[in-house]
Amino acid sequence: MEDYMELIGNSGVLITYAGARILIDGIFTGGQYFSQLPREMKKAVFGMESVYRDIEYFLFTHRHLDHFSLEYMKEYLHHNQVKAVFMPQVQNKKWDKLEPRREMEEHFFDVVTVYEGEFGEFTEIQLQELCKVRFYRSRHLGGADYAGTVHYMIELILHNQSYLFTADADVKEDNFAQLISKKRIKTVFVNPLFFQNPKGRRLLEKLYPKQVVIYHMPFAEDDQFFLRKIAQESVEKFQTNAYEAVLFSEPKQRLGMN
Repeated sequence: MEDYMELIGNSGVLITYAGARILIDGIFTGGQYFSQLPREMKKAVFGMESVYRDIEYFLFTHRHLDHFSLEYMKEYLHHNQVKAVFMPQVQNKKWDKLEPRREMEEHFFDVVTVYEGEFGEFTEIQLQELCKVRFYRSRHLGGADYAGTVHYMIELILHNQSYLFTADADVKEDNFAQLISKKRIKTVFVNPLFFQNPKGRRLLEKLYPKQVVIYHMPFAEDDQFFLRKIAQESVEKFQTNAYEAVLFSEPKQRLGMN
């Protein structure tokens, strides 16, 4: 099976590697400003025929609606064969008050793993041979308005290649303290506001990636705040020889991993 990364929507990325599939932030409702879950993925959620049935691993950076849907995730687990789901712990509880904690634990206790960590630490989990993941506690963009958001960046390590998904991580050096200057990251995924910010681009230079992928945009018909335009203009203006900058914004767009 070919190894590739496919955009599901928003910051949802499906990774196909060594015969297994890993979905990061790929079961969502979209919220007010981002795209809703694509029809083909929604079919899989409810057990209908779909190319997205029976994905083995689900990883989530945080629980905002454009990254995660509790109801859709529950439906997916009811109708599909899943090896593991990894969720961040919220406010020192496994599930916050909007999530029916008992139902999730009783029905899916053998599948769902809740991870946690302090700032400056990471949690590492081996998914399968030659495939492990690290969750880095990080601050969410937006300052005080998002100070209470429990957010993690995800580093996916496939054999000897490392892919960092920053989701909504703020452009603060302490978010990246354990990653800077290790020179092991092949690709870093960042949102348009991160890449547009001079501090964000300086952080990318310190990470020494071969490739920077700008993602986490709504599809064209949902783009109320012109994030796609910001991303396009930023790539054209700030393209550099230090790394290749790539837009990851179209439905079912794929990136090779060779």
